Amino acid sequence: MMSLPGYGVLQWHAARNWQGGWRIAALAPLAIMAPLVIHAALAFMAQSNLWPLLVILTAPLALLYLIVLSGARALAR
Repeated sequence: MMSLPGYGVLQWHAARNWQGGWRIAALAPLAIMAPLVIHAALAFMAQSNLWPLLVILTAPLALLYLIVLSGARALAR
């Protein structure tokens, strides 16, 4: 459950502070997460009890991607 806020914080930090190709690579998970958040919002409005499921299951993968990308960026410096 903590991967969702962790992903959000790391995504915001990377998008705000990185430049060039690193920023583009850091924004890549948004291509998946943004539609899932929209889907979750629509499912919530439809009163589905499983509305956050896809976001919760995908957030750890997006967080892992950003952590690996942060490590690669640190090694490249």
